[in-house]
Amino acid sequence: MEPFLIDSGADNPFIKHDLAELLGLQLSERTTKVKTAGADIEVHTARAEMGLVQGNGYCPIGDSVFTYVFSKDKMDIPNIVGRTPLFDRFKITFQQYDGTVLFSYMEKIMARRMAGKG
Repeated sequence: MEPFLIDSGADNPFIKHDLAELLGLQLSERTTKVKTAGADIEVHTARAEMGLVQGNGYCPIGDSVFTYVFSKDKMDIPNIVGRTPLFDRFKITFQQYDGTVLFSYMEKIMARRMAGKG
């Protein structure tokens, strides 16, 4: 497993180049410039399968998630998961008082609502 920071200000995920290589992702040949909070950076693009591992199992996020890949020289930047598609698939509760983040899978929430269970 590889840690990711949750960044509600980021539109898309960003991953380190070495992780992209490890996963065998096909990177775009050309780089593109992306505006971040710190500066404009050059990134490759790729598609990746993503999911969230929690204590009660695995929840898929997407089969072909558009992802930015940092260049090889950006090893000091953490992997980031942004709003798309994580915030579309999960109800996310940030609990500042105890430093936890709770994820509720929207498909399960909608299924309970349809069944009249809340």
